[in-house]
Amino acid sequence: MYKMTAILAGVIVTILWSSSYILNEWAFDEGIGPLTLAGTRYVVASFMLMMVMKGIGLFQTKDTRPYSPLKWRYILIIGLTGFTMAQGLQYAGQFFMNPTQTSLLLSIGNTCMVLLVDFLWLKESKNRTSIYALIGLTIGVLFYFYPWNFQEAGLIGIIFVLFSSVGYALNLTINRHFISQKEVRTEDLIIRPMFIGSIGLLGLGVTIEGLPSFSTNLLLIILWLGAVNGGLAFYLWTWSQKYLKAFESSLLNNLMLIEIALMDMMLLHRQLTVSQITGVLLIAVMIAYVQIGPNLKKYKAKTPTINR
Repeated sequence: MYKMTAILAGVIVTILWSSSYILNEWAFDEGIGPLTLAGTRYVVASFMLMMVMKGIGLFQTKDTRPYSPLKWRYILIIGLTGFTMAQGLQYAGQFFMNPTQTSLLLSIGNTCMVLLVDFLWLKESKNRTSIYALIGLTIGVLFYFYPWNFQEAGLIGIIFVLFSSVGYALNLTINRHFISQKEVRTEDLIIRPMFIGSIGLLGLGVTIEGLPSFSTNLLLIILWLGAVNGGLAFYLWTWSQKYLKAFESSLLNNLMLIEIALMDMMLLHRQLTVSQITGVLLIAVMIAYVQIGPNLKKYKAKTPTINR
């Protein structure tokens, strides 16, 4: 029951995060830089999340379980890896590429880095399905970017996005480590790290990019990105990791590939070539295989055979 609820929550989060790519493009058109946008968004998200958590606390009975306060050095590490590094570099990469390209690179980068960190730290088992998925994702990305003629701006974006994946994998694994210990509350892994990471991003963005002029459209975009796609989505995502393995969360995150490609075509009127469509579809099939394959095996194992 909890596993299915966690998967559903993860899917909802992927839809919200997919729409962020489109909103980011609209925000860039309003004249704001990527680091400033990411920093402003998550400053708003952290404040909104603090207000929501205080409101929820008024209607809940006090939790008597013994929770240990998260040490400041861990708060700083989570904030830097999950927000300053993962989100900031992702926004910087998208500034040089379109949403579909960014999401495709993130899918393979995040998956590879989670596998590596997971193998070195969490030691969670991997099966053939996971390996097949990784191969399929790689082939899909190669199909999409064929014939691989990258311009200078594209290479800069690729570098930013790949380094963003390092931060993503580290943050995901660290969060899961603390959640598995059941000694830290979920909100402690989000609110303060988000605020610290976003302040660092905002300061860096204003220093490098300058202070933008905030139009009405830009303010509305930032408020939505912060309150809904930021605070709410990150809380649901972190909660879902209680019941999903780190690699499962990464694979679920790859649903954004299809969602972003569809939004890119419908809302930004992007045209995809045959090889690009093939790459996206291949990745979609591999994600479905990962989600359905193990359940089919369990079903077959439980189904009694009839001797003829």
